[in-house]
Amino acid sequence: MTPELRRELLADHARRPVGRVEIPSPGAWQEAALTTPTCGDEVTIRVRVVGDSIADLEWQGIGCEVSQASASMLASLVRPGTPVQAVPGLVASVQRRVHDTGDAAGDSASESAGDAELGDAEALAGIGRYPVRARCALLAWNALAAAVAPSAPIPPSAPRDAERAP
Repeated sequence: MTPELRRELLADHARRPVGRVEIPSPGAWQEAALTTPTCGDEVTIRVRVVGDSIADLEWQGIGCEVSQASASMLASLVRPGTPVQAVPGLVASVQRRVHDTGDAAGDSASESAGDAELGDAEALAGIGRYPVRARCALLAWNALAAAVAPSAPIPPSAPRDAERAP
């Protein structure tokens, strides 16, 4: 994926976010809100789980283009019917891609495999070379992991200054 396409995808998701709501929908939801006080980004991910699958997902947030676009990419990828047990693997895949600088041999093979699995979220690949931006890119994904497993701790790759909302 070219740098130009990455920028276009980020800008498009930030301008026209998927799954973003102004007012939370009523009903029984599991949610997690994370914030990064160093830059002010905030994301709340809400999921409705039925059985072992995600039946619905919505989010709210404020912050930079990267954090908001990443939350939109998450909402476009995690569709109704996504098994809850698939979430940790999906979050781990995004974390790997964010921290992948493309320096490793065979990167083109991993990128093409990642494209099919991560869709537009592939545009987050390599942002990890800028640590503050990596926090922004992973904020929504870490909130998703916390929302589907509210009794579990925030994933170890979550920003150290992130906090779970009560």
